[in-house]
Amino acid sequence: MDKYISLVNPRQNMRGFLIGLLILAGLGIAVGAAVITSTNDEVKVIDEVADTRFSSPNVFVYAYWAGDKSEVKSLDLATGKEILLATLPLNVKHVRLLSSNEIIYINETDENDYGASIVVKTIPDGQERVVLQANEDVKIDDYRVSPDGQYIATWEVALPPDSVQLYNGISRVYGANINTGVKNQIYSEVANAPVHYPVAVTNEGKVFMDLFLTNDSAGWAYGMSVADITGANIQDLVAVSNGTYGSQPVLSPDGNMLVFTGYDGSKGAGTEIVRDVRRAILSANTVDVLELNTLSRRRLSNLSNENYYANAWWDETNGNVLFSMVSTNVDQTGTYSYNLPSSLFDKIMLNDLESISKSPKKTLAVLSPGVLLVGSITTTKSTLGNLGSSYEQVLDGVYIYNENENDIVSLDIMGGFVQSIAVKPSSYFGDSMVLFSSSSDTDSGGIKGKTKEQLQLQTFTIKPTLEPKRVEQQSGERCRDVASAACNELLGADFTGSQAKAGTQNETFDACFKEQFSAAKSAGCSNSPLYLYGQKGMDVNISVGTTVSNTNASYSPLTGFSGTLTGDGGIEIGGAKYLSLEFDYDLASNYALPLRGIIINRMNLDNELKNYANNLGMNEKETYDFIKYIKSETKSSRIFISHFSNQISKKLLPLFITPEPDSYTNIVFFINDSGAISDNNHPPQFEKIERKGFSAVEISYIVQD
Repeated sequence: MDKYISLVNPRQNMRGFLIGLLILAGLGIAVGAAVITSTNDEVKVIDEVADTRFSSPNVFVYAYWAGDKSEVKSLDLATGKEILLATLPLNVKHVRLLSSNEIIYINETDENDYGASIVVKTIPDGQERVVLQANEDVKIDDYRVSPDGQYIATWEVALPPDSVQLYNGISRVYGANINTGVKNQIYSEVANAPVHYPVAVTNEGKVFMDLFLTNDSAGWAYGMSVADITGANIQDLVAVSNGTYGSQPVLSPDGNMLVFTGYDGSKGAGTEIVRDVRRAILSANTVDVLELNTLSRRRLSNLSNENYYANAWWDETNGNVLFSMVSTNVDQTGTYSYNLPSSLFDKIMLNDLESISKSPKKTLAVLSPGVLLVGSITTTKSTLGNLGSSYEQVLDGVYIYNENENDIVSLDIMGGFVQSIAVKPSSYFGDSMVLFSSSSDTDSGGIKGKTKEQLQLQTFTIKPTLEPKRVEQQSGERCRDVASAACNELLGADFTGSQAKAGTQNETFDACFKEQFSAAKSAGCSNSPLYLYGQKGMDVNISVGTTVSNTNASYSPLTGFSGTLTGDGGIEIGGAKYLSLEFDYDLASNYALPLRGIIINRMNLDNELKNYANNLGMNEKETYDFIKYIKSETKSSRIFISHFSNQISKKLLPLFITPEPDSYTNIVFFINDSGAISDNNHPPQFEKIERKGFSAVEISYIVQD
């Protein structure tokens, strides 16, 4: 039976789009694809589209959560045939294709998203085998496999007792032959300094590792090393040292090279801290590859070092390097495809996709000249995905974009979520796979109620409790702030992260920020002031159990804030007085959204917020800051406001204060500023702030927009 898709040409059809959403009864998951149809109802059979648009048929392999399970599927972009590759438990992560008939993944993840074992599953018959077990005192957080599927390296870690951060925990790297399962320890380290983690394994059994400073924003790229899979012949790579590169290295499809953004030293030492980030990361101005056989590094030619390069990765379909570039020339900012043999590169034009989705875009593959597979990246904190080869924001749209014909094929519904696993040639799986069975001859892909205007691409429901916890426990990009800092440095501007996200009306800066933000794949950030009330002259120390940024006072990930109370609610640090300690932070724990809260019309914002603050027992200073923050950070005519309990708030933002306060209250507010809120008003439970002796009051905010 033919499957159909809708062709949307935004340049021809600007009158509107019909958006449909099918709900699969009984499973509670959103399904369906290509439910965006143009108003002139132009419909094409996918085979016809393939014949006229594609010259390189491929399959898109993706994963999603559905109820109590995870599913991995492939969709043939030339024929429309969909194959169910595997059904897995919900508590798995980092699914990869090991071969054309096997997948590999981390199994039995716990509340910290650490796994107990590495499992290989045969696709045709579903047989599973455990190839590696975590050591008793650690769990598996990540792994890398050689392209031929023979060798594996794992990163195994353990948090310190009663801690939510990896700092001072255990970090180990192991190497093994998958067929024998014999593990060899390469590194065992205490995570109070940069630790090693694997980024690539070659077919020759070489493990390449990056150095990573835990609980420090942008903590990667502290230097690389290599070792044999047996743990022998460990060698630091002088050619790729701290301060000379800016992104995490990525292995080429053939396993011969690593690609990364580099820094040439032209603006000063790469280890220098600029805008709270090492210059090599902030001002990466080259794209480099490391030849793994010779360990020689070379810069890609014909790229100007006057531009900044936010990220670099590989196109699986043709072996080209894809990189994200920002420039002082707004027309040059964007994503490019670089051909290594010819040293020529082309800009990938994604402007037409703005009519479909305003979200950041990621080019997944160049299917053929001018024909792209593109993902639309979610930016909300509750849509982090862990089913792909790394933690990434999930995709709320996947599109085939034909630059030559200005046509867009939507492969999924608006609001659905998928995570990319791989893009392979159509012949990759051969005839060994079983086609995902249809429940009815009239159904498309086994989904009841689908119409011929839909090409089925299964989508997953999100895990609302899977915050970027694993990233935040160990490291975390600082969302909009890292992106805005890089653009400020390049363009000589001084916009805050909030201004950048809202739009600055500066075309060059806004284009730069959009590209940087897309490349960042950022996790969630929150804003916090900490008020300290105690005896004048008391020395105090405050450490934060998660990644901290944008502090108003001197802060070290190792020693925290150290200062002396001034007796009036302030603290003196380094000779300067602060009325409160202010900082952004990454959420340190999972959370379920609060269901109870109040809806406030903007015209009544001041009075309603005063009443809310009074119910919590805030003092005048805290109330003033509370109202000021919400008024400055929200824009909708109606907002929803709630807060987490003191107990949950302390898990979201763990503080370690010495000496221990006589009373310590932590309030994390949740504000929905999206405008899409119901009319149900269910006031939350209010707990009055307790104040006695040395008191600490922590107030912070999560804003959903």
